[in-house]
Amino acid sequence: MIELYLQSKKTFTFNVTIEGVDPSSLDAYLRIRIDNIELGFQGEISQNHIVVTVPALRKFLKLDLNKTYEIRLEVCGSGFYVLAWKNTVQFKPSIAVKNLTSKSYNIPRIILKRRLS
Repeated sequence: MIELYLQSKKTFTFNVTIEGVDPSSLDAYLRIRIDNIELGFQGEISQNHIVVTVPALRKFLKLDLNKTYEIRLEVCGSGFYVLAWKNTVQFKPSIAVKNLTSKSYNIPRIILKRRLS
């Protein structure tokens, strides 16, 4: 499970290997499903990384801090769609004294390959 602090932005960096397709023809989105609403944050794609920044959400949403929500990374383009990563997220109120940047997440390496038929 991932924890996000409502008053802080969070940058996710996914290590990827992209083969058989030009990375510039792809789009990546980190999506968070909150009840019947889905938030999407576009990522930047290079040959080796997908970087997505989630802004501070406190101004936009009133969330139940006791619930967990679905979070996923989708990559699409050039005729295909890949659900590259999926997890759950729980939102936390920000704590002024806590170092919010020290926590790292074990995000697995993602390999995107296009098979020619």
